[in-house]
Amino acid sequence: MQFRGGHLGAYWGKEMLLAEQQGRICDVPVNIGLPVHTAWDIGVDDAMAIWAFQVYPDHLDIVDYYEGHGQGFDHYCAWLDKRGYHGTDWYPHDVKVREDGSPGARTRIETLMLLGRKPQLAPNEDLMDGINAGRKTIPLARFDKKRTAQGLEALRAYRTEWDEKARAFKKTPDHGWASHGSDAWRYLSLSWRAPMREPEEEEKPIGVPLTDLTHDQFFEIEDPPLPRYKRV
Repeated sequence: MQFRGGHLGAYWGKEMLLAEQQGRICDVPVNIGLPVHTAWDIGVDDAMAIWAFQVYPDHLDIVDYYEGHGQGFDHYCAWLDKRGYHGTDWYPHDVKVREDGSPGARTRIETLMLLGRKPQLAPNEDLMDGINAGRKTIPLARFDKKRTAQGLEALRAYRTEWDEKARAFKKTPDHGWASHGSDAWRYLSLSWRAPMREPEEEEKPIGVPLTDLTHDQFFEIEDPPLPRYKRV
């Protein structure tokens, strides 16, 4: 089911149409001076989807997208390494579960760290909050037309589930081929502001606290000069 500019019941159809009309689906070069962050949807028996993006003060550049089936984390990390995509990696909370068959039953997050990634947990918001975040993020994004082509199709097609018997849309998304890339987009949309936050500078104490001085250091402290008073 489709209507002009998108799929019937699509969550982000209008936003994607506007992105195309405004020329934001275009050639987007990777800025080698900025980190390339990633947002993942982790599939076990399903597809695994990854968005690669760079953050600017006023917009996002979505520079790449990758989706695969039946591969381990080493495959996806090698794909990222080959392209030099290193930054913060955002995952859903199921990244904390242990992997069957891994040495010592490591968690997924431990495996990713051993593979050189920097995993962080995406905010654990409910489904509709993530969908709304996705809707608000699309107008702030530029997409590389070629490298993200498969992901763009997923965003256009992500829609509510159709109840044939009731002849109405349900309140839940259709879990079809488009859900993998769209779930990863939800995690990106909930997380992308974090790389923009500057780390707070630690307040450095002036001098060394007296309680931290050794006995010898204490007696090496020079006495302050005595003030001079004028005779009256």
